[in-house]
Amino acid sequence: MSVFHLKEDGDPEGTPRAVKCLVSASQTRRGVIWTTAALLELWSGHFVDVAVPFVLSGFALAVCLFELAFFFPV
Repeated sequence: MSVFHLKEDGDPEGTPRAVKCLVSASQTRRGVIWTTAALLELWSGHFVDVAVPFVLSGFALAVCLFELAFFFPV
């Protein structure tokens, strides 16, 4: 996990081998890393705090636009 953090001078934190290993990972391994990170985010409480308000506001916008479309007579 320390590979993803940068020091204040901009150099990656961790061993150079670990950084090289992550950068040169195959497409399959990168896919596994991204999928794992996405699943962990979905199971965390932060997803609920961020995604639910966006989804609810999207539904509210859709309802408002639907109602507005029928407000003006043609």
